[in-house]
Amino acid sequence: MSDTKKTCEHCACPFERGKRPASKWRRVRYCSKSCSAQARAPRVVVKRPAWERFEELFIPEPNSGCWLWVGGVDHHGYGLFWNGERSIGAHRFASEYFRGPIPDGLNVLHHCDTPACCNPVHTYVGTQAQNVRDCVERGRSAVGSRAARAKVTESEVAIARALRMHPSEFSRRFGLSVSAARQALRGDTWQHIPMPDRNWRPSSPVPDRHAQTELPALTAMRRRPEPEESRRNSHNRQAGEDDGSPYGKDRQPQDNRQHGRS
Repeated sequence: MSDTKKTCEHCACPFERGKRPASKWRRVRYCSKSCSAQARAPRVVVKRPAWERFEELFIPEPNSGCWLWVGGVDHHGYGLFWNGERSIGAHRFASEYFRGPIPDGLNVLHHCDTPACCNPVHTYVGTQAQNVRDCVERGRSAVGSRAARAKVTESEVAIARALRMHPSEFSRRFGLSVSAARQALRGDTWQHIPMPDRNWRPSSPVPDRHAQTELPALTAMRRRPEPEESRRNSHNRQAGEDDGSPYGKDRQPQDNRQHGRS
């Protein structure tokens, strides 16, 4: 616009400068006081019903029948929905909307094992104990190699049990403590892996680690040939001669000579 005309920011009508001074004309944004008052008035926010907002945040899946949530989710993948007072689970809101209030201490559980599903037909009300039991029975719990701190896999534990591996060997190979290795091998932990048949034997012989076997270094030391002087002294002892050594036939003179006695 020119220096003498502007457009009202509220009604979009053009208006002229008139007799307004230049310093005031630079700050003018509206054509009249009524437009200025209406533009500066607080906006009235029309609250939409919760169910109308809810319907826009899920997509029906035709094959499984799940209502897949496309809004915000938590770190477990369950949908989150603002019901006007607080943020709750989307599947919980749908259950309350169609079935009524949920008793205190009860949860909304899934039949379909899909955290993003908010279809009330796929959910039921149950206790936390039922929730944990269903999680374990359906294989969704973090057991075995799915645990965050697991260092071995199911196959490694099963093979070690079948070979009757010693806990110390198992702990050394996979970086476990001896107590953790012992619990895994005897079935105190990793209980979802069946124990091997006691009558089963591996095709190749497994050395008995409990047997006392000689170390190679000790065997080599014992087989080391004796020095020439040691063999000669040994021959003299067998012949009964006194060679002046502490192991000779007559120990008393040698002892006396060592202590300066005659």
